[in-house]
Amino acid sequence: MSPSGHTIGLDFGIGNIKYLGQGLAAPTLIEFVSFYNKSVDPLADTFFIDPDKNNPRAKHVYSKAGFIEVDNYAPQRVPL
Repeated sequence: MSPSGHTIGLDFGIGNIKYLGQGLAAPTLIEFVSFYNKSVDPLADTFFIDPDKNNPRAKHVYSKAGFIEVDNYAPQRVPL
């Protein structure tokens, strides 16, 4: 991911349905990344988020927050 090794993985969702569709997700992500860089790890230069490929709303929100699609991630599933 990041050449510097400071890649941060995010898992983001709005759980309470009364807050869905109100335009809160993108600003929340922007503020979180800013907070993380200022207060947790100023060297973090790459934030990784992996939405479901069948979730265009999530992809739209992440794009509005400044995320760009660089690849498709397909995790290896190991049978139990």
